[in-house]
Amino acid sequence: MSRIERLLFVLILALAAWVRANDLGAPANWVDESESCINALTILDEGVPKSTYLGLPIYENVLVEPWPESEEYEFRDSSYSREGYAVYHGWLPLYAIAASFAAFGIEPDRLGGELAPRFSLDEMRRRTVAGRVPSVLFGVGFLVVVFFAAREVFGREAAFAALLLAGFTPPLVRYAREARYYSATLCLAALAIWLLWRLHERRRARDGLLAALAYGALFHTHVLSFAIAAVMSVLVFVAARERRARLHAWLVFGAVVTILVVPFVLWTGFLEQAGAVPKAWPLLAWPRDYLLFPREKLPYVVFVAAGLATMLWARRAKRFPLESAREAWSAPLRSASALAVWLLVGYLAFVFVTPAASFFVPRATIALAAPAVLLAAAVIGAFARSFTPQARLVAALAGALVLRPFVGSGELRWSASEPKLSHAQTALVHLGARGPLAPGTRLYAAPNEHLNLTFYSGLPFQSIAPIRREFLSRHPGPILFVDSMVGQEPIPLEEVMRLAAEHGRTLDLAAARALRDELWVRPAAVRALERGAVLAEPLRELEALERALLARQAEIAPSRVTRLRPPLDDNPAIFRGFELADWSEWWPIFFWRFVDPRSRMGAGANIAPRLIGARATVLASSWTVFECAPLDAAR
Repeated sequence: MSRIERLLFVLILALAAWVRANDLGAPANWVDESESCINALTILDEGVPKSTYLGLPIYENVLVEPWPESEEYEFRDSSYSREGYAVYHGWLPLYAIAASFAAFGIEPDRLGGELAPRFSLDEMRRRTVAGRVPSVLFGVGFLVVVFFAAREVFGREAAFAALLLAGFTPPLVRYAREARYYSATLCLAALAIWLLWRLHERRRARDGLLAALAYGALFHTHVLSFAIAAVMSVLVFVAARERRARLHAWLVFGAVVTILVVPFVLWTGFLEQAGAVPKAWPLLAWPRDYLLFPREKLPYVVFVAAGLATMLWARRAKRFPLESAREAWSAPLRSASALAVWLLVGYLAFVFVTPAASFFVPRATIALAAPAVLLAAAVIGAFARSFTPQARLVAALAGALVLRPFVGSGELRWSASEPKLSHAQTALVHLGARGPLAPGTRLYAAPNEHLNLTFYSGLPFQSIAPIRREFLSRHPGPILFVDSMVGQEPIPLEEVMRLAAEHGRTLDLAAARALRDELWVRPAAVRALERGAVLAEPLRELEALERALLARQAEIAPSRVTRLRPPLDDNPAIFRGFELADWSEWWPIFFWRFVDPRSRMGAGANIAPRLIGARATVLASSWTVFECAPLDAAR
């Protein structure tokens, strides 16, 4: 690279790294991040990712496996083998998070002492940052890998296009800011692609070893991406010419991958759990559900299809509109076609291998992003090389900037727009102000917010979903249950002001917001009363305007559930056949999807008998904290 190119590379990389690392503690974890962080804490505690933390089984998945041996739990979690190891997610990102925790001085929590939240808000933020640092590092690694991979395979112009696309596409930035496996998957998938290309081209045993190490790391990060890469390695080997000349390198590759994968599979009970959660594809509707992701990415599909068609035209046609550009377009055809096949294999694998619980359509991006970025960069590079040498780099950068809005949805955010507490943190602040709970109190929460509450409090919160109704009904001690599902969303301020005008009142923006926020939580309070609880703060009588606002809020609740992303577009395998009245029905349907969820809601809920007479505090977030007295006191 020239000095200008090196400077440009460093500047783009530094800006992309800053976007990923800036204000890393905001917002607070979402539930899946806390799941990964808790798994990492079990590593610090026991050396490997285990199925228990703070003396409780960890729950994170849909419930399908009965647990007849347990008096308390009706189901066991399918994310963990019967040997007690985490097998649903790869271990490498968990060890990276554990290493970050160790570097930050964060230790596993211990049982004992007062039942009160143990961490200040500053400490909660520090734990958030510590869990996310590895993803930032993997995110920067992904940028470096795609740049040099594109540079070696497709040239300088494609390299800078890949760097811009990978650096500033919103989902890829978001993945690098979350304490999950996503960022590591992108990095290692891109590395696997690059090293597989090198193995194919160079035929050296060293290349076979390096590719195998990347594949092994990918298996221990994201099994689906590994499976896709494994299929592609077979296709590349079969399609290769002079296979005998390459055989020694491929034998090294196959042997090392086997060593890195098979012992783990046998030791952990991986295969036993692989089919525990039902697959998504038998639950999908043809053709609608199979085309959800391609439909979302239609501009990208059209762009790369046009690019591949132009490459083929340049390679095969006797006449090409711009003969001087024929070589620029025809040269990358073979490698670009292989990336297109990788994308096709990847999407078919996502559809036919992914469990229903993980079939959230946007997650296909995780397995497909690395080849997608490289393929788009190949097309942009071919386009840029059609220009004069002096204009090529500018054309590549411009092409990437034009394409970027069409390859990833969402806004590019690198800090929280409003630094504020998460709902889980708000609940913990309330519990801290309340004072220590009675010794022996059982702590439950709606799934999967129990993971956030555990990680940010250091207390043993458990999901309410797998607990037997009979156990809760007979348990003699006190119970605290945090119902975290907000049923209805606040109505728009414009609606508040319109209805106020209809009732002869004029409200400014601040007054409208204050009235809306006060009324927003009222349905949660009414729901608590309907469940037999006693409110900590009794409800007051409503005026005509307030009744009208609540009626409008209830009227639009079903449409607000589908406002951002309809459940059938988000995960049709789970939500087909279930129409959500409001958000409070989301978690019962998801976690009890395969065990008759409707019968476990309302009066049939496992916690329902203990809520009768419980003290209910409705928080400003609309979460409700139920304090259930011991059975002898309740009587």
